[in-house]
Amino acid sequence: MKNIKKYIYSALMMALTFVATYAVRIPVPATEGYIHIGDSVIFVSSMLFGPVIGGITGAFGSALCDLAAGYVVYIIPTFIIKGLMGLVIGLMIGNKKNKFSNISGYAISFVILVGGYYLYESFIYSSFTVPLLSVGFNTIQYLAGAVLGTIVYKLLSKFINK
Repeated sequence: MKNIKKYIYSALMMALTFVATYAVRIPVPATEGYIHIGDSVIFVSSMLFGPVIGGITGAFGSALCDLAAGYVVYIIPTFIIKGLMGLVIGLMIGNKKNKFSNISGYAISFVILVGGYYLYESFIYSSFTVPLLSVGFNTIQYLAGAVLGTIVYKLLSKFINK
């Protein structure tokens, strides 16, 4: 029964990540990308259900959104970046009482998101300067996702029995 719950939570959180990413997109003409709130669901999933479900949620939910939104060139890097982000958040943030672990988790997951996309875009654009445009927007997206996700996690953690 416990495994069935994990599968259900994983599927639910992947679907929520997809919907939150796809339905609430703020276009960024300078980068031809968009800002979204899907990262907040990755935070909630990772902190509530741990690194495995958080990593699966981030990887599949976000990559499927890239596929549906036509950002095919980003599917694989998104799968890796968001999957690692969810994994790190689940390992280091959430139920941990250790403030160092929480701060480190936020810092490492931030570097994974912003640095990961910067490195990938440096590769596809063959430039280290062009992807600098996306750093600020990815930072805004990360911060919004972290704040919203942490607030929702704190509200839900009282009611969800893992």
